[in-house]
Amino acid sequence: MDVRVSRRKLDCGERLDYRLRLRPQGKLSLNAVSLTLHGFEKITWKGHKNRAHSATHTLYRRRAFLRLPLPASRTVDRGDRLSQDGSFELPAEGPPSFEASGNKIIWRLELAVDIAGLPDVEKSWPLTVRPQLRGEG
Repeated sequence: MDVRVSRRKLDCGERLDYRLRLRPQGKLSLNAVSLTLHGFEKITWKGHKNRAHSATHTLYRRRAFLRLPLPASRTVDRGDRLSQDGSFELPAEGPPSFEASGNKIIWRLELAVDIAGLPDVEKSWPLTVRPQLRGEG
C-alpha cells in the first residue's frame, strides 16, 4: 500500500493532492479503505509524583472513504493494482504545525484499511502546515 502526496509542506488553505495505490501481496477481502487528513493538539505535562501525562484534542479531521474499483465480492487477488486520486483542502484559518515544550500541533495523513478476517492496516505520514501569509491591501 502506498500513498503519494503532492507535497508534505503546505500552507493553511492549500489543497493536498494524493494518489492511493494498493497492490496486495495475497488474496484479500476489503471491507473499507479510508484516508484522513487529521490535525490535532498534543499536550504533555508532569503530574503527581512527576509522572508524565498527555492528552490530545482533534482540531480538524476530514475523511474520505475511497471508492476503489472492487468487484462485488470486494475480494482482490495478489498482484491486482488498484489506485485512486483525490484531494483535501486544508482549512484557511486552521492552526499551523507547532512544537514547544509540552505542546504540539500535529498534522498528518492517515490510511486505514479494514480487511475481513485479518488485522486492519493503519499507516500515517506527517505533514508540515505553515501559516497562511496574508498580502497587504
